[in-house]
Amino acid sequence: MNFKPSLSVKETLDHLSVRLDPIIAAKLKPYLGGLPWTKILEILDGKKGSERSHRYRTNDLQAQLRVLSQRLGDLGYPFDNGARFVSSTANKLKIYRNASAHNEVLTVRDAYRAADASVELLLYFNDDEGLTELRRIRREALVALAEQEGVSEDSAEKAAVLEPTTDYDDDPSDGNEKGKIEPDPEVLEQAPEDPDDQILGLKRLPYEPWEVVPVGEKDVLYDLRSTGSKESVRSVVNEIASFEGPVHVERLARLTARSFDLKKLSKSRAKALVRQFRSAGLYIDEDNFVWPRDLDPNTWSEFRPNDNTVRRFFLYISPIEILNAAKFIKAKHPEMSDRELEAAVLRTFGKKRRTKAVREHLVKVKELM
Repeated sequence: MNFKPSLSVKETLDHLSVRLDPIIAAKLKPYLGGLPWTKILEILDGKKGSERSHRYRTNDLQAQLRVLSQRLGDLGYPFDNGARFVSSTANKLKIYRNASAHNEVLTVRDAYRAADASVELLLYFNDDEGLTELRRIRREALVALAEQEGVSEDSAEKAAVLEPTTDYDDDPSDGNEKGKIEPDPEVLEQAPEDPDDQILGLKRLPYEPWEVVPVGEKDVLYDLRSTGSKESVRSVVNEIASFEGPVHVERLARLTARSFDLKKLSKSRAKALVRQFRSAGLYIDEDNFVWPRDLDPNTWSEFRPNDNTVRRFFLYISPIEILNAAKFIKAKHPEMSDRELEAAVLRTFGKKRRTKAVREHLVKVKELM
């Protein structure tokens, strides 16, 4: 069988983009006042602190998957249910879309997984008409996968399923804080740049952690000399950095390892992953934070508040982000003492305790000031 994975993935994603545009437009129409749904992405860029120079197209799959996977301000996740199925599936498909768009090496297994995820997404949206073609593409990929591996189609299908697990090395913790710690209400407010920004409300975007989606086997991380493995890793790290950045290199390495089902990340393998971050074109600053391409650390003035129900290690928050919060608070309260300002900044990120590590991290912020 002359099956070409790259062509299969492209066929899957091209068909998916045609089906998603009207689904997205219909869902968001009540909020837009006649504007195209891509206006929401422009507003999100402004809230995030990146330039609004990009013009999105409604038939662009990258734009479609972003609006499905990201919190849309006060609208929340309008396409999703409580289990966040749509957003996690869209995150997975973004990685296959990146690989396809950059002509990366794709496998038969990738082709099946991309088609299967697309089928599941359209099933969720009850798009029976669109499902017919995607099921055909998935079937062709499954037949090719079974033939390649010399097993039955049932066996090939079961082997291709990636089940997320939870017993990974976890991020460090600041320890337990007593009681509920919430940012002061004023840091949640964000003045709109133009009237249309009010479509998504007047609140600042909070910090949200990347939800790990399994995209491959750990063998990919064991073979980072091969072109295909390097490309697979780079597609993942670009998506995570775009979602969470600025993100500490250690956290990005852990999240990447989890995406490929690697539960224990050794120091040598972490260093190998960091080399891939740089090869992916991502900037790593002197404090070891990785920046997405759409944010300039020299001009970025935003920050992402969170309460202490969100697990966020304080040392994994960029000093620049902490500084931005401090500047915002100080501008509103110039009379604040340094001690009061410190406390307000810590509350902004769901913290209260001034451990030695926290104090040392705050020193970096004072140096920047």
